[in-house]
Amino acid sequence: MKKFSLLLCLISGIAYAQPDYDEPCSGYENVYLDVNEDGTTDIMMYVGAEGTDDVPSSYGFCQYRIAISNGGFIYVGQERMFVDYKTVLKRDEIEYKQPREMSTDAIQEFPYGGAAIDYTPQRRYPTFYNYIPYWMVDNGDTLIGWVCIYNGGLDEVPHFESHFLTDEDDVSVGEYTAPSAKFADLGWTSGLNVGSYINFYEATPGPVGGHLNYYLQYGVVNPGWNILYIQSELGIDALPTVSQMGLGPVWTNKIHFVVFDFGVSTGYYPNIDDGILISRWEAGLSIKNWQLMIYGPLTSGANAALPGGGVPGLMVNYTFPLTGIGADSPRRVFVN
Repeated sequence: MKKFSLLLCLISGIAYAQPDYDEPCSGYENVYLDVNEDGTTDIMMYVGAEGTDDVPSSYGFCQYRIAISNGGFIYVGQERMFVDYKTVLKRDEIEYKQPREMSTDAIQEFPYGGAAIDYTPQRRYPTFYNYIPYWMVDNGDTLIGWVCIYNGGLDEVPHFESHFLTDEDDVSVGEYTAPSAKFADLGWTSGLNVGSYINFYEATPGPVGGHLNYYLQYGVVNPGWNILYIQSELGIDALPTVSQMGLGPVWTNKIHFVVFDFGVSTGYYPNIDDGILISRWEAGLSIKNWQLMIYGPLTSGANAALPGGGVPGLMVNYTFPLTGIGADSPRRVFVN
């Protein structure tokens, strides 16, 4: 469990039992919530005694309060940490507060000692909720949302009923709204492109080759597929030719539209003759990371070096986005 160092400032003034007596609130337990299910507590409702515990004149209340270990409260003009149902949290208008910066009134309290005799219970409905807007850092991102605490009746210990956290711009407290993800994003992605050549015709020393390129891509990308982009690649080529496997650096530029791809590659193969440049065209189809293309020669030297003439074979590529929008994880929404 995460250590709640902030409890010291939250529960200052709370008195505990003297050594020879049981704590007046020892019968109550803290309540924990692991929001993102990573095995650590993110929010805790802790219980403490406020009052005196000397016998026979003990008098006080066992109070449940809130503690947040990785984040804090959201301020939208309210005096306390609670807000009304359907309060709208606009990311560009809210203020991010630490727990000590806002009133941490008791969520629920139970009298003990003399207070139990004089106490007039606060009337509650059978189901009573408090909504607390809060923020949390998860994987480097600041998420906003709310947690709902069920207070129940007079004798019930409160517990976490539900919560909502997202990186959306707007959140309506108490409501679960589907994330309004953009249709597409404009930006760049870079990563690795691993491919294989599969020749239609006999080649030396065999029909299969391959390449490993690092690519930079810029365009319009949506979470499920790529819409329009241009891409440039640099890497190492193993290209089957009529004489031997050509080994050397390759430079590729291509354009993609919806599912169609067209590109041009130029490779230099120092192990063929005294060194040879082979330029070729590439055309095909791709869906997200997979690409299937045919290729052929662009120059007379390439036509002589590639087996089969016009269309020597297939290329099968797979891309591994490492940085940029293509490498972003899907929008994270925690609903429980």
